[in-house]
Amino acid sequence: MAIEGTDPVIKRGLTPTQRFIVTVFGLMVVAGGLSVFGLLALNANQAAPGSSTPNPNCTRQLAGPASSNDPAARNQAYLDADYAGCQSLGMSESAAVAFLNGKGLAVRIASRDGQDFMLTADYSDSRVNLTVMRSVVTKYNVG
Repeated sequence: MAIEGTDPVIKRGLTPTQRFIVTVFGLMVVAGGLSVFGLLALNANQAAPGSSTPNPNCTRQLAGPASSNDPAARNQAYLDADYAGCQSLGMSESAAVAFLNGKGLAVRIASRDGQDFMLTADYSDSRVNLTVMRSVVTKYNVG
């Protein structure tokens, strides 16, 4: 027999399962908020892609006769363009184009963000073809 004034069916508070669900949901909301704030902070601190200065880690090759490893003889114009192309690695696209043009070299963008462009098949020792990913020069070749 029930005591008067109490109802055995009505209980106050949450069951353990309900507390678990509320806790997990709360943690998900907090984690989502922290993720958004983290991404905003990273985006705010992100500098413009690419460098504005030439890559200092390039070595200049010497002109010489053809070898078994490199059957084409390399002339001085090719080597100068190759050295300048190496220096453009890691630079922003606009800075690299200005740098290479300042060296008297023609520049073509051969590929940008994975999209290859049609190029003429003529060869020029005074032209550098650039591959650009996210506005940064990632590859080059002379020709």
